[in-house]
Amino acid sequence: MAMNPILLTFPDRFETERLMIRSLLWGDGHKVNEAIQESIEERNFRIMT
Repeated sequence: MAMNPILLTFPDRFETERLMIRSLLWGDGHKVNEAIQESIEERNFRIMT
């Protein structure tokens, strides 16, 4: 019987000594938006110089 890959369990977080990757959680929106805005500002600064 073939296994359906869609039904495999997948962890919602990976952690190492220096890195954590996780799914977004409620309340993350504000910090994500801040990071995006900072990236846009830095990119625009680099383009203008």
